[in-house]
This record gives sequence, C-alpha cells and structure tokens, in this order.
Amino acid sequence: MANPHADLVHLVESHAQLWRAPNRTPFATFSDADGSVRSVAVRSVEFEGFVRRLFRAHRVKATRFVVADAVDNAAAAAEGGPVFEPALRCWRSPNEIWIDLCDDERSAVRIRPGGWELAAAAECPARFVRSDRAAPLPQPVPGGGFEELGRLLGLDADAVLLVRAFAVGC
Repeated sequence: MANPHADLVHLVESHAQLWRAPNRTPFATFSDADGSVRSVAVRSVEFEGFVRRLFRAHRVKATRFVVADAVDNAAAAAEGGPVFEPALRCWRSPNEIWIDLCDDERSAVRIRPGGWELAAAAECPARFVRSDRAAPLPQPVPGGGFEELGRLLGLDADAVLLVRAFAVGC
C-alpha cells in the first residue's frame, strides 16, 4: 500500500531544491507559475503558496493541515540538503562581487578585479533571495568612467577622486 504522506513529500522535493543557509534556516528554490525561478524561506507565505499550487496542479486536497505538514517536512529535508549563503541583491566573496539585477531573466553582474560580465544568477555560489519590493536594475553597458560619473553628478575633480578611492576600497 502506498504511503500518501511520503508521496506528498516526494512531490514537493521533486519540484523544489531544498537547501539551508549556514545558520540552518531552510530554503527552497523552485520554478514559479510564471516560469521564474525563486528562492524563498521554507517557512514563508511564498513557499506555502507554492505548495498549495503544486498540490492543486496534482489534484491533491490541500487542507491547511496537509500544507503545514508538507512545509514541516520540507524544512526537515532542507536540513540534509546543500548549504548556500542566501543573499539579498548583492553577494561578495574574496575574489568577486555579484549583483542580482532582479529581472525576469534572473540575470546578475559578476564583478572581478579584471572587469565585469553578465551571468545567470544561478551561477553565483550564493542563492539570491528577492524581496517583493526589489525592483529590477537595468543591465549595465560597457564604457564610461569616473570622470563621466562626476560630470553626471556635478562633482569637481577632488570629489571624483574621493569617489574613485571609495569604489576601490569597497
């Protein structure tokens, strides 16, 4: 006889990557209804909504008890999953900085000592967790410099030098 409880746990695990932060907070990464990939805390309204939509799509009666149980089991499963650093908008390692553009394509900017490049946010060693209020940033374009930035901001040469020193020190 099949175990319906185990089947529901398997259903969630087959549609979401369950992972945890270094502080042991459980997270899930999944494709949302619109096809965008999201990373959210397992114990969140967003993940609960994902579980409800998943159960509805598979014709599972999603009572609040069944959903709560699925969330509890997902949190437990995340405990044994991979460990990633959750990041809001930016993430920094010793050799690079990542900026999530928060666009529908899940683009990010990877900045290294030799320059920058556009990359998929999924390539980042951290997992970007987006706030509902995170507006998309425009994709950067090559060119420009501190002098152009100084003119745009109305800065004199000394202030541009300070901005440059600040940027190098970050």
